Amino acid sequence: MMRWIRFLSCFLLIPAAQICLAGSLPREISRALVEAGIPAANAAFLVVNLDSGTTLLSHNPDAPMNPASVMKLVTTAAALEVLSPTHTWRTEFLAHSPAENGVLKTPLYIRASGDPKITWEDLERVMLRLRERGIAEFAGGVVIDKRIFVAGETDTGAFDNSPLRPYNVKPDAMLFNFKAVGFKIAPQVSGNTITISPEPFPEGVRVENTVRLTNGACGDWKSKLRASFDDGEKNATARFTGTYSADCGEREWFVSLLNHDAFFEGSLRWLWKKSGGGAMGVVRTGDIPAGVSVIDAHISLPLPAAIADVNKFSNNVMARHLLLALDLAKNPAPSQALRGASVVRSWLAAQGIAASELVLENGSGLSRNERISPRTLVALLRAMHRSPTAQIFRESMPIAGVDGTLARRFNQSSAAANAWLKTGGLNDVRALAGYLRRSDGKQFAYVGILNHPRAPQAFGVLERAVEWTYAQ
Repeated sequence: MMRWIRFLSCFLLIPAAQICLAGSLPREISRALVEAGIPAANAAFLVVNLDSGTTLLSHNPDAPMNPASVMKLVTTAAALEVLSPTHTWRTEFLAHSPAENGVLKTPLYIRASGDPKITWEDLERVMLRLRERGIAEFAGGVVIDKRIFVAGETDTGAFDNSPLRPYNVKPDAMLFNFKAVGFKIAPQVSGNTITISPEPFPEGVRVENTVRLTNGACGDWKSKLRASFDDGEKNATARFTGTYSADCGEREWFVSLLNHDAFFEGSLRWLWKKSGGGAMGVVRTGDIPAGVSVIDAHISLPLPAAIADVNKFSNNVMARHLLLALDLAKNPAPSQALRGASVVRSWLAAQGIAASELVLENGSGLSRNERISPRTLVALLRAMHRSPTAQIFRESMPIAGVDGTLARRFNQSSAAANAWLKTGGLNDVRALAGYLRRSDGKQFAYVGILNHPRAPQAFGVLERAVEWTYAQ
């Protein structure tokens, strides 16, 4: 009898969406989980009205879940609040004295800043400016001061045995071009050939190209191209064989090669020659002595630009650099990820978010160990909604059906252009979290996480929960 009373009270006395569904899963979502072969115990959802705090949907809200790249929301929110939106990274180029007759006889010193995004175009502009200053040779060589970071992990294949994938690149104080070579593949129809042009093209990287140009559908062009990479610490060979269809047009293949020091040195030498520079001498790491002066500097774009890259395109190494920057904001160098995680915890506590279940390892979500609950994530989303940096944070996320990792999702949905959501995915994780705006003007914090071996095939369950929110 009591069960029937509760049932009738839900549908006759109070708003069903607010109360009845808050402690259980709606039929549509339950059905989607069953169809995906995922037990309800392996799913967690929480949808809360941003303004009133009313819970629209709640299922396992306190379960500590692996969020994959959704953890980047935690790192980027803390970075915006602790570092401020005006934060930049400054990489300095220094020398003891001016060049004599075009020759810099003492070393060129580079003070690494931990900048998460120095591209080869950025470094090329610095090299050209040094040439304009009359420098033609670095007779004293180049010394790179990387003391701002503690020596980090070196096994890039430890996570999933894919050391050449750029998403596995580890942090480095002198991170350059994400330590990735972009091989540009272009058909030359007139000569019936394929050109493969690496950018950057570090000395130490060799390219062998015996690809045959064909016609027909492009399809899985990478498997037809049949590339192999022999990667060493200081030298690497990229071999391209097989075929490539003219219908594919120009494509790009990014590969992480060499170690950080060799990649930067090889790229620096390549760009110096490209700018018209001469001899460079020995390139090494070391400390910057007293008595040197800044002769040039590269200043990064402000923090919001970095955060947009992290969230819209799920850049792992940039997220990891943000966590290290958080440590440097509160502690002396060299920075450490564990201390950065403590800074994040302190910031959460200042927002009244206990986050006792939080496990923050590197801040990127590329981890088997990181954990967070939907309740903590929603609390963070609500805190950022009230923050002066709210718009920057929201706009850093992929917009449903528009850009980033959601450009091809929700295109025919009510969420299109009305949802800002960070995606997350590992072999046994699919996650989605952010903000939803309905046509009635109400806005919601949304979190959905699946932890199960079948999760990679079940992103549709998370989409179904988003659609359900819009349908209420």
